[in-house]
Amino acid sequence: MSRLIEAFVLSTVLVLTSVPYAAAEPMQLVVNGQTRSFVLERPAAPGPRPTIIHLHAAGGSGAREAQSDLGRLAPQAGFAAVFPDGRAARWNHLPPGKESAQ
Repeated sequence: MSRLIEAFVLSTVLVLTSVPYAAAEPMQLVVNGQTRSFVLERPAAPGPRPTIIHLHAAGGSGAREAQSDLGRLAPQAGFAAVFPDGRAARWNHLPPGKESAQ
């Protein structure tokens, strides 16, 4: 699980430094062969920015969380906020091999 998180964070940093500005950008990347989607909120000014990765609650979504105060505050305050979607609207907190079939 930690490798998945590391890969997601690294991929997000690469996206933040290589994609031109657009507010509330729905994006996707592939991690270990799995397509992962997220919403990115960031300021218009170019360059590296402090970044917060906000995980939604069970049953939630990144798009819904991006509409929160944090999603609105991030671009105004000069930092980026990433709102990823969990698989099946949940986060896998179990070690490899201990996940449920669902």
